[in-house]
Amino acid sequence: MRNMCTALLVLFVACSSNNNKSIDAMSTIDAFYSQCGEPGDQGDPDGVGMFCTTAATCPSGAPLCSTLGSTTTFFCTHLCTYGSAGTCDADTTCTCQGSNNAPPCACTPTKCLGSD
Repeated sequence: MRNMCTALLVLFVACSSNNNKSIDAMSTIDAFYSQCGEPGDQGDPDGVGMFCTTAATCPSGAPLCSTLGSTTTFFCTHLCTYGSAGTCDADTTCTCQGSNNAPPCACTPTKCLGSD
Protein backbone atom coordinates (compact mmCIF):
# COMPACT_ATOMS: atom_id res chain seq x y z
CA MET A 1 0.00 0.00 0.00
CA ARG A 2 2.82 2.42 0.83
CA ASN A 3 4.45 1.79 -2.57
CA MET A 4 1.16 2.57 -4.27
CA CYS A 5 0.81 5.82 -2.29
CA THR A 6 4.40 6.76 -3.11
CA ALA A 7 3.78 6.05 -6.80
CA LEU A 8 0.66 8.23 -6.74
CA LEU A 9 2.55 11.03 -4.99
CA VAL A 10 5.37 10.84 -7.54
CA LEU A 11 2.81 10.86 -10.34
CA PHE A 12 1.14 13.92 -8.79
CA VAL A 13 4.46 15.77 -8.56
CA ALA A 14 5.41 14.82 -12.11
CA CYS A 15 2.03 15.96 -13.48
CA SER A 16 1.88 19.18 -11.52
CA SER A 17 2.13 22.38 -13.53
CA ASN A 18 4.30 23.94 -10.81
CA ASN A 19 6.73 21.31 -9.53
CA ASN A 20 8.43 23.67 -7.05
CA LYS A 21 5.27 23.99 -4.94
CA SER A 22 4.71 20.23 -4.94
CA ILE A 23 8.27 19.55 -3.81
CA ASP A 24 7.94 22.18 -1.05
CA ALA A 25 4.71 20.55 0.13
CA MET A 26 6.43 17.15 0.25
CA SER A 27 9.27 18.59 2.34
CA THR A 28 6.78 20.01 4.84
CA ILE A 29 5.01 16.67 5.19
CA ASP A 30 8.28 14.79 5.70
CA ALA A 31 9.49 17.35 8.27
CA PHE A 32 6.89 16.34 10.89
CA TYR A 33 8.32 13.79 13.29
CA SER A 34 6.73 12.66 16.52
CA GLN A 35 8.16 10.32 19.14
CA CYS A 36 4.75 10.32 20.77
CA GLY A 37 1.43 11.93 19.95
CA GLU A 38 -0.25 11.72 16.58
CA PRO A 39 -3.14 13.75 15.15
CA GLY A 40 -6.39 12.12 16.26
CA ASP A 41 -5.08 10.72 19.57
CA GLN A 42 -7.83 11.26 22.19
CA GLY A 43 -5.98 10.43 25.40
CA ASP A 44 -7.32 9.10 28.70
CA PRO A 45 -10.41 10.45 30.54
CA ASP A 46 -8.40 13.46 31.78
CA GLY A 47 -7.03 14.12 28.28
CA VAL A 48 -3.48 12.85 28.96
CA GLY A 49 -2.22 11.58 25.62
CA MET A 50 -4.51 13.78 23.52
CA PHE A 51 -2.66 15.21 20.49
CA CYS A 52 -1.61 18.85 20.86
CA THR A 53 0.79 21.35 19.40
CA THR A 54 0.16 23.99 22.11
CA ALA A 55 -1.37 23.98 25.59
CA ALA A 56 -4.29 26.01 24.24
CA THR A 57 -5.67 22.85 22.62
CA CYS A 58 -5.46 20.74 25.80
CA PRO A 59 -8.44 20.10 28.11
CA SER A 60 -8.53 21.35 31.71
CA GLY A 61 -7.71 17.85 33.07
CA ALA A 62 -4.39 17.85 31.19
CA PRO A 63 -3.58 21.54 30.64
CA LEU A 64 0.05 21.16 29.55
CA CYS A 65 1.35 20.18 26.10
CA SER A 66 4.51 18.08 26.04
CA THR A 67 5.91 20.37 23.34
CA LEU A 68 6.79 22.74 26.21
CA GLY A 69 9.75 20.52 27.13
CA SER A 70 10.26 18.71 23.84
CA THR A 71 10.08 19.39 20.14
CA THR A 72 9.37 15.75 19.27
CA THR A 73 6.37 14.88 21.46
CA PHE A 74 2.85 16.17 20.99
CA PHE A 75 0.49 15.12 23.80
CA CYS A 76 -1.45 16.79 26.59
CA THR A 77 -0.39 16.04 30.16
CA HIS A 78 -0.54 17.21 33.77
CA LEU A 79 2.01 17.25 36.59
CA CYS A 80 2.29 14.26 38.91
CA THR A 81 4.28 13.08 41.92
CA TYR A 82 6.57 10.17 41.08
CA GLY A 83 5.79 7.04 43.09
CA SER A 84 2.41 8.29 44.33
CA ALA A 85 -0.45 5.98 43.43
CA GLY A 86 -3.35 7.53 41.58
CA THR A 87 -1.61 10.60 40.18
CA CYS A 88 -1.93 9.22 36.64
CA ASP A 89 -4.78 7.22 35.08
CA ALA A 90 -4.52 3.73 33.58
CA ASP A 91 -2.34 3.56 30.47
CA THR A 92 -0.27 6.54 31.66
CA THR A 93 2.86 6.63 33.80
CA CYS A 94 4.37 9.38 35.93
CA THR A 95 7.77 10.15 34.39
CA CYS A 96 10.28 12.77 35.45
CA GLN A 97 12.69 14.90 33.48
CA GLY A 98 15.11 15.37 36.35
CA SER A 99 17.69 12.83 37.46
CA ASN A 100 16.71 10.24 40.11
CA ASN A 101 13.01 10.82 39.34
CA ALA A 102 13.19 14.37 40.64
CA PRO A 103 10.60 16.93 39.49
CA PRO A 104 9.32 18.09 37.16
CA CYS A 105 7.22 14.97 36.57
CA ALA A 106 4.22 14.54 34.28
CA CYS A 107 1.86 11.78 33.24
CA THR A 108 3.04 10.16 30.00
CA PRO A 109 1.12 7.71 27.81
CA THR A 110 2.59 4.30 28.62
CA LYS A 111 2.71 3.47 24.88
CA CYS A 112 5.30 6.25 24.55
CA LEU A 113 7.65 4.56 27.00
CA GLY A 114 8.05 1.29 25.10
CA SER A 115 11.50 0.21 24.03
CA ASP A 116 11.59 -0.15 20.25
